[in-house]
Amino acid sequence: MTKPCRYESCSRTAEAGTSRCRTCRRSDKAAGPPELSPLRILFLDIETSPSLAYVWGLKMDGYLGLNQVESVTDMLMFGARWLGEKKTTVYSQHSHGKAGMIEAAHSLLDAADVVVHWNGTSFDIPHIQRELVLSGLTPPSPFAQMDLLKTSRKQFRFLSHKLAHVSTQLGLEGKIETGGFDL
Repeated sequence: MTKPCRYESCSRTAEAGTSRCRTCRRSDKAAGPPELSPLRILFLDIETSPSLAYVWGLKMDGYLGLNQVESVTDMLMFGARWLGEKKTTVYSQHSHGKAGMIEAAHSLLDAADVVVHWNGTSFDIPHIQRELVLSGLTPPSPFAQMDLLKTSRKQFRFLSHKLAHVSTQLGLEGKIETGGFDL
């Protein structure tokens, strides 16, 4: 029993045990492997507000009760840049509104194949995922994560694995001081 070749508009007969004719199979091999699209690699960093709570002293012996929490942490802003681009784009509640900032984060993560961050596996991505679910958005498409803090701890024996220390040890400018908590 002969079958027609299933390769586009070919009218020849398929080889036994295959779905294509000999000519189409040879042209596939001559063309080489299919061209792969480049990975979309996103660099990302977020900033959050602190949680505020009522406490009885500076030294805590246990956990706080939820009734002591005045306000929970909130994502204030994030910066993102695609590999190969020179400009970092910053999205914030102040400039874009909370909904606009969260939608931008969702859109960027959804388009990314790989997200590169420092401590993002434990901090940045879970904070963003919380904001997405609270905003009623679906999770973004799956993406790989490259957490450079994990890489630093696993591959190198720096005195400290804080971003400021590692970046200066590597001859980079170091972490940009923003004022942190005093901001």
